[in-house]
Amino acid sequence: MAAQNAILASDLLVEQPRILCVDDSEDILQLLTDVLECAGYDVVTSSDPNEALGVCLSGDFDLIVVDNDMPGLSGLELARMVKREMPYVPVLMFSGGVLTEADKLDVAAVVPKGAGADRLLSAIGEGLSG
Repeated sequence: MAAQNAILASDLLVEQPRILCVDDSEDILQLLTDVLECAGYDVVTSSDPNEALGVCLSGDFDLIVVDNDMPGLSGLELARMVKREMPYVPVLMFSGGVLTEADKLDVAAVVPKGAGADRLLSAIGEGLSG
């Protein structure tokens, strides 16, 4: 009877949503990693938006969090490239910068950097639920 009631550990494993975070600040990337991993997400980071594009296109991500103000390639440009190649992956803008209403159409949500973890996690949850 005990064998029939036993639950295998592998049956309890639930795949964590995988999130790519892109920001040129290592401090912000560490903060995002800490918050998102505590919330149960699998987090991959990149401080280089050009490298992040390659990582994104070769990886299997459920959502992407990007800063807008980065050297070389802005987060908005990165979001547009990702949406062109993978329109099913939501991109969330986590930035201290200001976006126009037209720019906001290219991202699933915009969360100001000072908004706090609860607002960020709420926007991520909404992005993942579609």
